[in-house]
Amino acid sequence: MNADDSRYWIVLADAGGARILVRTGRGSALAEVAELSAPEGEGSAARRAQFSDRLPRTHDSHGNSRHAIEPHTPLADVHADRLAGEIAQRLAAGLRDDAYAGLILVAPSRFAGRLDAALDKAVDARVVARLHKDLRHAALPDVQARVADLR
Repeated sequence: MNADDSRYWIVLADAGGARILVRTGRGSALAEVAELSAPEGEGSAARRAQFSDRLPRTHDSHGNSRHAIEPHTPLADVHADRLAGEIAQRLAAGLRDDAYAGLILVAPSRFAGRLDAALDKAVDARVVARLHKDLRHAALPDVQARVADLR
């Protein structure tokens, strides 16, 4: 392993985006590496507009009536999967660049499963801890306190 063995990336993610932090040693201060956001993520104006817009209409196969049609996959799921894929790509790029020795993934349970499914095997092998909390918007000292005991 060429990366400094004490260099860890801490990923704080939810369906609205992610922050990637770096810790160079146990107890060292955290620094931000990158921030990813989904313009259609939770709480965004684009997402609120999608749910407030009128659903598409279609004609019945028999007769003149019309009705709304629902998408087969909820848009929230599509956007969350897309974001999880983007995060996984960023983590894979960091691994190729030898930017970290280990990963700590912090995400709420509802998003953690999507993120785990998107990770490739090499990145997943670097995960040393998983914490099912929503800390994406937390201040760095709060994050530091939560992850201090993790590897």
